[in-house]
Amino acid sequence: MAEADEIPAEFLWALVEGRLDGKAEGALARYLRGRPSARRHLCVIAAHYRILSRADASVLNEPVPARLVRLIEAARRRLSDSA
Repeated sequence: MAEADEIPAEFLWALVEGRLDGKAEGALARYLRGRPSARRHLCVIAAHYRILSRADASVLNEPVPARLVRLIEAARRRLSDSA
């Protein structure tokens, strides 16, 4: 996705997982209405959610390994430094 005003994937995941209140869900629905690439991204996230929801729930509730967290944080820092 390359739209300049792209919404963070965390919000799309929250929508798919049913974690948004009605007001936020409505705002996100209005945002998505005119953004086909964001809607496609939402469809991908929804497909991933369906796959993950069929996985062993105990695995999904395990903490993210510290090494992976450090890698993600380092990648985010590199991305923000290059922006």
